[in-house]
Amino acid sequence: MGNRVRCVDTAFLTIMESPFKYTVHGPDVLGRRADAKSRLDGAPIRALFASHGSRLFGGAELYLFELVRALAQTEQVYPIVSVPQQGEFTDALARAGIPFIVVSTPRWTPSDPGAFDGIHPWRRARLTASLLVGVLVYAAVIRATRPDVVVTNTATIPTPALACALLHKPHIWLLHEFVTLDHHFPYLLGERVSQHLIGRLSVLVIANSSAVRQHFAPGVPLSKSRVIHPSVSACARENRIAPGELRVLLLGNQTATKGTELAVRAVARLASEEPRFQVTLRLVGPVAPEYRRAIAKLCEELAVSDAVTVFDFAVDPSSHFDWSNVVLMCSENEAFGRVTAEALKCGRPVVGARSGGTREIVTHGVDGLLFDPGDFRDLASCLSALGNDQNLLATLSREARIRSSARFLMEDEVEQFSQLLANVAAKEAR
Repeated sequence: MGNRVRCVDTAFLTIMESPFKYTVHGPDVLGRRADAKSRLDGAPIRALFASHGSRLFGGAELYLFELVRALAQTEQVYPIVSVPQQGEFTDALARAGIPFIVVSTPRWTPSDPGAFDGIHPWRRARLTASLLVGVLVYAAVIRATRPDVVVTNTATIPTPALACALLHKPHIWLLHEFVTLDHHFPYLLGERVSQHLIGRLSVLVIANSSAVRQHFAPGVPLSKSRVIHPSVSACARENRIAPGELRVLLLGNQTATKGTELAVRAVARLASEEPRFQVTLRLVGPVAPEYRRAIAKLCEELAVSDAVTVFDFAVDPSSHFDWSNVVLMCSENEAFGRVTAEALKCGRPVVGARSGGTREIVTHGVDGLLFDPGDFRDLASCLSALGNDQNLLATLSREARIRSSARFLMEDEVEQFSQLLANVAAKEAR
């Protein structure tokens, strides 16, 4: 991937200890920003993308990797990616020939929902100090890489946007999450102020669903925001519908907020009604050891241990899609739902909560069924309808594959994103 170059281009950075310094990996990272004339001559847009994570199982990180790889192939955009540390993401970038920078980007949303409960001014002071340092460090990164535009891939890190404001550099914010509703992360400055800052610090805000766009609308004017649905690619064998059984899949992080317990209770509800079919549930995805034990205990209490199986995270979930008849999306506040779109492309109807981005992806009674959020009885009723009516299941399966074939396409996403980047870069070069 080229020589590793350590860049310390300011006196400030020379006195900072790790992690407040950065390393650059890849060719032509420390380049000269194109001016208006070179842009007209076809010079690619230099875009610096800021990621908050270094692993690839998260939806936002995987989305960013696939996007920058596709943008690079167009030769109209020269993407550079910043990541907080080396890991799966940087390994994938290196294999794809995408240059990257390792630099710390402190969050303004602690992962502990109760981080600011009570009177703990030292917590806020410490986080504020790390953010201020992070802004100066990221400003040095921007000065060194000289991008035409900077793109932040999450609402949880503000330092790239603040650094852009400091340097009068155009900034685009990509929003993949509600933050408070789905992850229950608190903002250092509170949600209202933070959302207004997201709007003020960006020339453009791109949301992955209309639900996310509306959630941030109090602070981000709709005239400044756009919706671009992420692309997904998935393939599975035809839905093997067999009489007397229904195979149900819940794929993704296994947590209470993702609806794991809800799915188990729905299966137990079905079993108690003694249906004419046998239902089995697979839970596939990262799960904390203590939560795995809690789910096992719940299955035992509800007498469905034989019907529920927990699998570890699968890099390639195609075998699980092949096995399934139906895919669940139980999260009450799913921003988009990559798994939902993948399931439809695999010809698997989705039974999802009638909320968030799921409502934009699934059409009730056409390619899936929607249930009232948090209501395991309603979820069980939807599963019962599919298990008792093979014709309905087959029809939804067929429509899921047909309707999704023209949706969530990478070429559409790249075209929209490239045009937005070009518009922003053109204004900056004037």
